Amino acid sequence: MKNFNDLTEPERKALMLGPVYITLLTSNIDGKLDDMQEKSAVDFSHIKTYSCAPILRTYYNLVDKDFKKNLKIINDALPKVRETREFAIKAELTKLGPILAKMDNEFAVALHRSFHSFAEHVSRAHHSLLVSFIIPFNIKGINY
Repeated sequence: MKNFNDLTEPERKALMLGPVYITLLTSNIDGKLDDMQEKSAVDFSHIKTYSCAPILRTYYNLVDKDFKKNLKIINDALPKVRETREFAIKAELTKLGPILAKMDNEFAVALHRSFHSFAEHVSRAHHSLLVSFIIPFNIKGINY
């Protein structure tokens, strides 16, 4: 199993952007990221640095450093049409499954659960009608 530090640079970058893409996918139910969702996600990213599972602390400290900047950059770069935007976001999130599969199972399971809490938090920020959020990749021990 790989440790976070054993990943390639593109793998680390993809993993670091996971919460950004989750934020954007969750907010895409309205077709855009509104100010309330953005603020909630930025605040939650910071909260995660000390409220996450201990195994994820280093990860969330790194994510939090550039979360707001990355959220803006990626949000601005994504397509504006809701369906096309959703497809692009899911394509990025799908890359995370194989990366997490290479890593320690304890880390992968904790991160997968944390991603779900991130999605739920952002969706509640706008009182979204999001009933079921499914991250588009499977983790052994969570999905199967």
